Amino acid sequence: MLMNVKPVVVGTYNGKIFVITDHRASIASPTVARKSSWGVRHYCLRLRGTDQVLRYVLFNSECRDGGDQGNGHGWMGHDGGSLHSCKWHVQWGLQMGERIEPTGQLLRARRICSDDQDFAKVSKQIISFFEQRQYPQRVLSNALKRIQGIDRAAALAPKTDHTPTRRIPLVLSFHPSVTPIVRAIYRNVETLRHDPSTRDHFPDPPITAFRIEKNISKHLVRASQPQAVVPDTPGTFPCNRGRCNTCPVVSYDKNLSIVGPNNNRFNVHQHFTCTSANVVYVLVCKRCNILYVGETKRRLADRVTEHLRSIKQNLPGFPVATHFNPPSTCSICDLMVSAAISCRGSDHDRLAAENRLIMKLGTLSPHGLNVRLELL
Repeated sequence: MLMNVKPVVVGTYNGKIFVITDHRASIASPTVARKSSWGVRHYCLRLRGTDQVLRYVLFNSECRDGGDQGNGHGWMGHDGGSLHSCKWHVQWGLQMGERIEPTGQLLRARRICSDDQDFAKVSKQIISFFEQRQYPQRVLSNALKRIQGIDRAAALAPKTDHTPTRRIPLVLSFHPSVTPIVRAIYRNVETLRHDPSTRDHFPDPPITAFRIEKNISKHLVRASQPQAVVPDTPGTFPCNRGRCNTCPVVSYDKNLSIVGPNNNRFNVHQHFTCTSANVVYVLVCKRCNILYVGETKRRLADRVTEHLRSIKQNLPGFPVATHFNPPSTCSICDLMVSAAISCRGSDHDRLAAENRLIMKLGTLSPHGLNVRLELL
C-alpha cells in the first residue's frame, strides 16, 4: 500500500502495478511469481521513489519466491514503459540466440545497472555466455574494455549527430572477384595517403560498401508510389515515368477550361496523361496566354518532346520555337501543355477535330500560333 503519497505515474506491465512518486516511498504488493514462455520468472517489485526527475526513472526491486530473496535494479522510461530487473532482462536477451553480439548486450547492461558492482557481476555472466558459444576471447575482451570506458550517464544520453567524415565511399556491386580487389586497396592505401598528388584526396582509408544489384522486384515495384489519380477525373496529369520530359510541363488542373484569344471557352471532359495517344492537344504560353492547337497519333509525350527540342535548338520555320526564343520575352519555362480531345476514329477524324478546336478558340495567326488549317 502507498503511504500518504500522491502518485505521479501509475502504469502496469505484465499484470504488475508500477507507481512513481515525488518523494521517497514504497509500495508493497503480493509476492506472486509468474513463469513466462521463455522460462524466466517475473517477480512483483517493491518500488522506491526518486528525488529527481531523470530520463530513465530508477527503482530498486526486491524479489521473493518461497523464502528466497534477491535484489535487482531496473529502469522505467519517461513514457511509462518499463523493463524487467537487470539480471532477468539480460538473461532474456541472452536467450535470443546467435543474432545478438557482445558489445550490444554489454551496453544494454551498462544502461540498466545503476551500480558498478552489479554491472561487473552481469558482465561476467554475459562474457561467460559468449565464451560457451565459442566467441573469440579477443572480441569479448575488446567489447568489455570498450563498454567499461562508458559511464552510465553517457550510455543513457540521447545520441548526438556524428562528426562528418572525409572518408571516400567506395560502393561496389558484390561479386566474388571484388573481395581481393578491396583487400589490395586497403593494403596499398598508405601509398596513396603519403603520395603528394593523392594525399589530400585520401586522408583516411575509403569506406567499402556493396550495393544490391537490380532484380525483378526493382523493375516491378517502385520505391515510392505516386499519388493515385482517379481515372475519371477530367484533365491532363503526369504519367510519373522516369525521365519523362512532358511531366514538368503538364497542366494538371482538375476540371481544366481552355480560354482562347476570342474568349471562347473549351472545357476538358476526359482524362489524359503523358502516355495518351491519338489526341488533340493545346500548348499554352503562361506569360501571354497565346495558344497553339496540334494533333498527334502517337503518345502525347513523344509529340511534346519534339516541341521542346525545337524550342531548345531554336529551329527556324516552327512557330512554337519562334515564340519561345528571343527576341520574344517568353521562354521554355512558360510552356504548358494540355490534352483536349481524345479521337478514337481515323486520321481524318482527328484532323477534323483539330480544325474545329482551332476555329472555336481562334488560334490562327496573328491571334495564335497556328499558321493554317489542316487540309482534310
